[in-house]
Amino acid sequence: MTRVEDVIADVFGVDRDAVNDTASPATIDGWDSMGHLNLVCALEARFDVSIDIADAMDMVNVPRIKQVLLGYGVRG
Repeated sequence: MTRVEDVIADVFGVDRDAVNDTASPATIDGWDSMGHLNLVCALEARFDVSIDIADAMDMVNVPRIKQVLLGYGVRG
């Protein structure tokens, strides 16, 4: 089962162990506005959902990403 942390690690090219509940744009290199767009697109593709722009903007760290995805029926 794919997890949110796996997607983040893939998108930003970091070790999976570096992605935990404290991961955010402040802790992961490349998680800037363009990186965030790439992350949202990867999450949509991996979990087969279409994320509303307001939700995408609210995905500021791993726990919040999981909370938003839960609203789309995704447990990640």
